[in-house]
Amino acid sequence: MTLKKQIHSLLNEDVSFRDFIFLPLFFALSLTWYFFHNSTFPLEQFQGRSISLATSEGIDIVKRVSTYYKGIGFFLLLALLFAWIVLRLKKFTSSSDLVVLNSLSVIGFCTIFFN
Repeated sequence: MTLKKQIHSLLNEDVSFRDFIFLPLFFALSLTWYFFHNSTFPLEQFQGRSISLATSEGIDIVKRVSTYYKGIGFFLLLALLFAWIVLRLKKFTSSSDLVVLNSLSVIGFCTIFFN
């Protein structure tokens, strides 16, 4: 089955995303946080004059912005991947189990986000 047909069949299914939306978001956010939370941006070899507070404090703006966009891309890719996995595994789990997992994911999502 081609990718286009798989996407079309997924969209035609009666899927309620509210039943499991926080499950892929939680896994994506926790993996993104794990890989990017200790990022440092030391300024190396800057010959010009200091034009901002970040430059005078030795923070590499280019590396910081690049890491920011890489983190957003990584999060979106993982969220889509985990949503696809959960859609596939939804056939093998009961709806009550999905509700419990989604509720635990909401708690974990809030813990990571508000920590």
